[in-house]
Parts: sequence; structure tokens; C-alpha cells
Amino acid sequence: MITADITLRNYETGDFIRVATTDEYTMSVAAAAVDGGAGVITVDGIRCYVEGEPASPCGDPDCADGVVDGGEYYTHSGGIAQLFYDCPVCRPGVVDEIPGIDEALEYDQF
Repeated sequence: MITADITLRNYETGDFIRVATTDEYTMSVAAAAVDGGAGVITVDGIRCYVEGEPASPCGDPDCADGVVDGGEYYTHSGGIAQLFYDCPVCRPGVVDEIPGIDEALEYDQF
């Protein structure tokens, strides 16, 4: 997945190479944790680092801190409700526990 919030930069020059992938972001963060530096990784033979942070770890623009804005849907009583649910990437295994999610998905009300 690619998100415009993170960029891949040449470590030697600081020049912009391209928008970074979330995998490159993850590898750069891991490298920084090990060496305490800029998080240098090698991409296509070039020493690079990733600058910026994705909107969320999964890169979904609707996901904020692991909670996804699922939009509005109609309830059985005819009202409109806003559905927020845990991101299946950032918080795996939690989505199935949300009350009403099966009903909303069954009626395709998103």
C-alpha cells in the first residue's frame, strides 16, 4: 500500500525519490529502533530513509489510531447512524466483536 504522507529519500543527499510504501516505512522504523539513527534501508541498491508518518499504521486514510470511520448507515428504525469500527489491520480480531456490524453488513447499508 502507498500513502502520500510518507516519502522515500536518498540518505546521502536527502533528495526525494518517491512516495514510500507502508512496508518501507515499517522497515525504516525498525532500522531506526536498532541503530538509533535515521532508519536507513536499502531500496533498489540506494541507501534511503523514510520521512513522515502514514495517517495510520495500515495506511487507510479513513483509519485514525486504529478506528475506521465506516460512514453513515440506516438503522432498522429509519434513523441514520455513524459507524466506527476497529481497523482489521491495526486491530486484528476485534471487528467481529462490534455490536450491529453483522446487521449493517448483511443489509449492505454502507
